[in-house]
Amino acid sequence: MIGIVIGAASVFMAYEGFELLAYDYDEMEDRKATLTKVMPLAIGSAALISVLVGSRAVRACPGAGASRRARRARERG
Repeated sequence: MIGIVIGAASVFMAYEGFELLAYDYDEMEDRKATLTKVMPLAIGSAALISVLVGSRAVRACPGAGASRRARRARERG
């Protein structure tokens, strides 16, 4: 359960960063160069965190490993 909470907090902070970037836009010296460098990294990071949290959420569900257990049982005969 703690893993889900930590993952959700990480995703929240990743998306919160986009909002903070918009607030600081006027104070940036070279806005175009800065955003060109930072946005792909920010979007990629947020996407990666979302995928990791989603995969952990699926693994945390009861019965998520049921198909894996069934496959092993079939292989054993």
